[in-house]
Amino acid sequence: METNEIIRLQHQEEKKLWRKPCEMLWIDVFGDREQFVEHYMDSTWKRNQVLLLLCPKAGMPPANTSGTSGQLVKEKTIASMLHMNPYVLQVGEEKVNVHYIVGVCTKEELRGRGYMGTLLKEALRILNEQGVPFAYLMPAAVEIYLPYQFVPVGFAEKMICLVTRKQEELVAAELLIVPFGNLSGEERKMAVRLAGESREGIYVPPTEDYLRELETQTHTYEGELITVWQNSEPVGMVAYLYEEGETPVEVIQIFTADGYEEQVCELFHGYICERFRAEQIQIQYDDISQLSKRDLKDTEILRMAEIPRNKCITMIRCLDPVWFLGRLQPQPGWNRSCIIEIKDDILSENNRVYRVVFGADDQKNEVAFSEELPECCLSVETLVKYVLDGMSVYTPELV
Repeated sequence: METNEIIRLQHQEEKKLWRKPCEMLWIDVFGDREQFVEHYMDSTWKRNQVLLLLCPKAGMPPANTSGTSGQLVKEKTIASMLHMNPYVLQVGEEKVNVHYIVGVCTKEELRGRGYMGTLLKEALRILNEQGVPFAYLMPAAVEIYLPYQFVPVGFAEKMICLVTRKQEELVAAELLIVPFGNLSGEERKMAVRLAGESREGIYVPPTEDYLRELETQTHTYEGELITVWQNSEPVGMVAYLYEEGETPVEVIQIFTADGYEEQVCELFHGYICERFRAEQIQIQYDDISQLSKRDLKDTEILRMAEIPRNKCITMIRCLDPVWFLGRLQPQPGWNRSCIIEIKDDILSENNRVYRVVFGADDQKNEVAFSEELPECCLSVETLVKYVLDGMSVYTPELV
């Protein structure tokens, strides 16, 4: 009989005991640099919630589950873990407190036993109780999360290009690169404003704190957050990572003013060749859809078979149907007032019938529980699709 146990880490005292085992599992499964993981543990880890599924260490008798955290660390090992990181997302015109589910992994020798699913369901239950409207994640594979009613909503066309030194000749002389950390206070405010103006739909608001954290994390991979200026105005920002390998440079975020996409890319390409003293270098753009096709006209485009043109980068899971019903647009054939039944295969408390009175213009809908016979039935997946239909989604993984 298995004597496994799920524990939730919320306080620093508990996290100190489990930090090293969590770091080791993260590095072992995801292959991230120790420097990056240590930074994550010194920052985001301090304010998140972590679920661990523990099982007895080899050769150890079953642990006393009522024992102290110190005893558990000695007697049990982490079989599987999941992190719930709090974030504020911009959703249209409003800011929403949600959670990013990340670090979902199981030790290789213990996979196939349903541990990940157990933790995922527990995370959804906890966040639902905490009143979080939805959770999102960045899937390694979409198929893993479909059974838990996550919906693919954000897509990016990833592309790899081969940049050569000849592109340095194309750079407009009046453009200047300045690392974000070297900007004055007023210049940082201007850069933050540029970043915000280049996003729409659903995204993490690029505040100054956010950009500072983004810059710090790029440094863990020898990257940078650089800003591009024309005279005294910011016209672009590029966050990138660098690691020796097949594709050493990875552009993880890019912000540009309208009409400057091509110039920012050309300047960045020349800068990268110069910084790493390379005659040619491969650069991967994680969201090429933000750039015009002209931007890469002087590069050799390398389509990688393992990188789909439209890769799903974000999946969202409804936790609070009332939040979504309050923003739902009436579908063809619906009346101004509609009785809707919601179906949730995992969170049974969401299986309710609601009366929705659709608001006029930009007003939110009125939503109330109802005992009337439903006029239509929506799964939580369909509800998410209806509400987010046509809305761009950009939730970078790094921060």
